[in-house]
Amino acid sequence: MNEIRKNSRVTIFELLFFTYAFLNGEINSEYEEYSPYFAIPCYITNVTTTSATINWEWRKPEKAYLVYGTSVVYTDTLICDSSKYGHVRLKNLKEYTRYFYSIVVNNNSIFQNQEEYYFYTAPKDYRESITFAVIGDTRTGDESFVSDHKATIESVRHYTLPLFLIHLGDMIDNTKTEPWQEFFIIESSLLKNCSFFPVRGLSDGTSEQFVERFLKPGTCSWYSFSYGPVYCIILDIPSDKTTDYYIRKIGPESEQYRWLNKQLHSEERKNHPFTIVAFFSPLYSPSGKSDKYLLSLLPPLFNSNNVDLVLNGSDHCLSYAQYGNVSFLISGGGGAALQHSRKKKPAHVILTEYFFHHLQISIHFPTMYLRAIDNQGTIFFAHEIHYQPEKWNTGENIETSDITRITVYGSEKCKECIELKESILPRILDKYKDHNIEAKFIDIDIQDNFDC
Repeated sequence: MNEIRKNSRVTIFELLFFTYAFLNGEINSEYEEYSPYFAIPCYITNVTTTSATINWEWRKPEKAYLVYGTSVVYTDTLICDSSKYGHVRLKNLKEYTRYFYSIVVNNNSIFQNQEEYYFYTAPKDYRESITFAVIGDTRTGDESFVSDHKATIESVRHYTLPLFLIHLGDMIDNTKTEPWQEFFIIESSLLKNCSFFPVRGLSDGTSEQFVERFLKPGTCSWYSFSYGPVYCIILDIPSDKTTDYYIRKIGPESEQYRWLNKQLHSEERKNHPFTIVAFFSPLYSPSGKSDKYLLSLLPPLFNSNNVDLVLNGSDHCLSYAQYGNVSFLISGGGGAALQHSRKKKPAHVILTEYFFHHLQISIHFPTMYLRAIDNQGTIFFAHEIHYQPEKWNTGENIETSDITRITVYGSEKCKECIELKESILPRILDKYKDHNIEAKFIDIDIQDNFDC
């Protein structure tokens, strides 16, 4: 057992996680039949507190409407563009609210199970507890790696059920004829419900293609977003490039560096206690891929600007490094062939593991909990990052609290949920009654629970 695993204290969140995994048994490996209308099924992007974008690709363009509301009795309608690619932006939504949506062709919804198509808008309050997931390097070659990609997505759904997903790049195998179709069909069971925030990898097309598929027209391939307590900065830094390329792409005189520096000092960032930066090229690569110029430039910049966590892809493994107060994680176990390295650990690298996996990141203010979970549900790496108010000299008074708040979503129709509500949760609260814990159970079948 490694030192990280030894020294990580067990949290209430972990107890609930193991309870959920135990009660739900093995991963459900059945995949729904996708509508014959879609070449690429629906996926959600650009979720904010008041807006979201729903995307898809038709097999042939259709005259259609998108309907949505806080229940499947939809209250709002938007006309869909009749082009091959569907991108519909929903606006003026309520913050931290569940919205259902459907697509109507010839006056009929093309979704058979309408209750399965929904998403949540982001919360404003940094004290809200959130859970999201991170994966990387899902590009697939042989059929066995397609199966590993599918298993990773099912693991994310089963063990984490995230509000949003960050993908660290190399989403597709660009040698295939329809790589994006395969990618989205595999991930659709997840991405129809949670917002997708991708990083551009080496195999993911040009910057222009990346913007066209995932971002707003006219924007750059680097962007930022906030979600409750976390502020995320997504950069476009591919791996295996020359020093001259990196100087032009991210050097101090580059447009991207100036934008990054602006984000690090923005007023919006100061309103969020945790900051994450994500990009493809690994800074502390166990395989020796790390570029010396990037190492000299970025870790000192992130450390001096109080970044909490840096996420990278490219290496097909899980690797943890620490530079100053900044934690660095490489997460490339999403389905591509695992890459074992026999090289000596680079400086600052503390741990490297080779499993297909995803990262589960939960923030229960004032702590960020990171868990690497393999496709069998084993937590093989755990780490915590604590909010440090002394880092900020903003005049902003972000309150800290010793209270741990737990929100459990379930259904009164589910016997396991009732057991969790009436038996397991009370026992946990009683056992840890000296730890200042609050817990509430929200019945997902009561619509009023999601209208506030």
